[in-house]
Amino acid sequence: MQIYIYKEDEQSGPYSIEELQKQLEQGKFTFEDLACFDGQNWVTIADVPDIIVKTSRKKTNLIKSKKLFGIWLAVGGSVLLALALIIAGLVWLLGGEPDLEDPEVLDDILTEAIDEKLLQSREIDGEKFIF
Repeated sequence: MQIYIYKEDEQSGPYSIEELQKQLEQGKFTFEDLACFDGQNWVTIADVPDIIVKTSRKKTNLIKSKKLFGIWLAVGGSVLLALALIIAGLVWLLGGEPDLEDPEVLDDILTEAIDEKLLQSREIDGEKFIF
């Protein structure tokens, strides 16, 4: 396969897959530079068949960190929901059903949940949001 590269308003090539891979490893080209391997269409080098896309360790760790954060967020949210349900059940069993239409009762429940770190509150533009 003969591959032409377009970078910084200049076309170069043709390169073989091996040559192009070597140029990538040496930093002459990036995976975002444009390549034409079929004689008609320009795509990023990353989209050229048989090109091995290598990511840096830092980028790989960032991707792993984002995945782990998503997992922890889902687990944490589930745990918080379970705790909130347990607390609501205990309140109902021990003290009867709270009057959730009473602003003071509702405020007490939310304040306790925030104090116990079951919920978080943020003030944005003067309004208090609880999540």
